[in-house]
Amino acid sequence: MTGGKINILRTIYRSAVCAAGAFTLCFSIFFELGELCVSGRAEELILRKFFLSVPVPEEETPAGAELFPYALLTPEREGDLIFSIEEPEAEKELITEGHILAADLSGDPMGRVLLKNETSYDIEPASFPGKFPPGRGSPKVLIIHTHTTECYMKGGEEYEKDTATRSGDPELGVLAVGRKVCEILNDNGISAIQCTTLHDEVSYIHAYDNSLASVKEYLAKYPDIEYVFDIHRDAIVRSDGTAVKPLTEYRGMPAAQIMILCGTDEQGGAFDRWRENFAFGCAVQRAMLGLCGSAARPLLIRGATYHQQYAPHFLLVEVGAFANTVDEALAGAELFADALCTVLSPE
Repeated sequence: MTGGKINILRTIYRSAVCAAGAFTLCFSIFFELGELCVSGRAEELILRKFFLSVPVPEEETPAGAELFPYALLTPEREGDLIFSIEEPEAEKELITEGHILAADLSGDPMGRVLLKNETSYDIEPASFPGKFPPGRGSPKVLIIHTHTTECYMKGGEEYEKDTATRSGDPELGVLAVGRKVCEILNDNGISAIQCTTLHDEVSYIHAYDNSLASVKEYLAKYPDIEYVFDIHRDAIVRSDGTAVKPLTEYRGMPAAQIMILCGTDEQGGAFDRWRENFAFGCAVQRAMLGLCGSAARPLLIRGATYHQQYAPHFLLVEVGAFANTVDEALAGAELFADALCTVLSPE
């Protein structure tokens, strides 16, 4: 055999070896991706373009706990998606008359828990109980409303400058939402009560001081209370003045999306248990997403305590925004309460 033919055969042989190696490598990669898909971790690859993924630790999960994978929103992804205001005067000034936009503000169509961290703290992945069953005694849950007069649209109307965003009518605002949550919890064997005091009727500025007084009063009267939920409704406005109502669908009905706010001790409040309370918020968030993949806006973490240090588990909960209708808010309340029944279930 001539030298030229030998060289040709060597080239063919080396090419075949390289092709076989490449095939083996590709097969290995696809096999690993298949395992990721089965385990649910393939979303890391998909979401990395949009979110700062936080890896889940590889160590063994403690008994009775579950790993909590989540992602932090990047500033680029946030854009002006969420422009939340809390001052009632600003609600009137910033909104363009007649402009209301229904929008999905969950941020993740795959239903993964997202966090909006407004503190300087690093939020580390953690293992935590998937359920928080209440102990003996009753009542176990207190529903309170710091901004008790926050209300919703009646439905069918467009926003106008004289549209009420505050009302003492218990059927038009957060009082109706809190009542719905209480009813569902009690129907499912979780003893709950609602405080209906109008904490912001006289002074909006002192509303948190007033609601704290009510919380202390209820905790003194009912020492078995373990869970407090301060239920609000948000005010969301885009930079162009368009009012936004966060909306999803639950049980075939349009429902206001939920946002959980967890406080910390960053601003000096005595709240060394904030990480445990944050874990509880994560459990509720995950339960909501289990019922509806777009149930909730990103969980918000802030530097103030929002008085959450005064109960074993204390969350501030925004049910929709003022541009949502009352019916949408009540559907959102049902979604939130159903999730709570899952997390607080003794089974």
